[in-house]
Amino acid sequence: MISLYPFFDGIEFDKDVFCDSYRNIFQFPNGNSNPKTLGNRFTHFKKQLEIMDNVCDCVFKSYNPKLLKILDELKENDQNLRNKFEVLPFAQKKLDSINLTIVMDLYERYGYLNRKLVGVDYEAHMFYIILHSDLETMERFLPIIHKEIEEGRLSSNVYPLLHDRINMFKDLPQEFGTQNKYNPKLKTYELYKTIGKVQVNINRKKYGMKPLE
Repeated sequence: MISLYPFFDGIEFDKDVFCDSYRNIFQFPNGNSNPKTLGNRFTHFKKQLEIMDNVCDCVFKSYNPKLLKILDELKENDQNLRNKFEVLPFAQKKLDSINLTIVMDLYERYGYLNRKLVGVDYEAHMFYIILHSDLETMERFLPIIHKEIEEGRLSSNVYPLLHDRINMFKDLPQEFGTQNKYNPKLKTYELYKTIGKVQVNINRKKYGMKPLE
């Protein structure tokens, strides 16, 4: 029973992150344990793994499958044409508008779709729709997302992305160095202006991000 303490500590700290990591390390994607990869660890933890399989299966089943399907569709539409053109085509802008309408409806019904509601694999889906929305929407959700991070329901690195994008929309220097802007003269993307590399790297460290080179 002692060897189960780390499992239960992980579950108590953040069940969603723990079970996501557990699945990636101890299980095949289809949920079957992988004894060849685990070697001696599989033999030692075999009974414990069976218990944790059941515990984490309950965690995964707690996520609404219909909601996950909607998020899958939103993600697909969000990335449909985004990285294929230098200038965002009208078709993608139309998809962004539709996605935002759906996201706002979901937010009104469920609140922010964080990892507690949809799991680690889906926690960023709503965020990226907001990131690709208008300035007013981004500014509305910035404090909401910051609170989600502070309360351990969302990965910390999404806040810098949104904060920098808002600044870029306002023609202000970014504070985390996450945004690139297309240079039509050079026909390439380059880092959008920042407040200064030293301070940028200090800011990035606070959110667990690697420093800019």
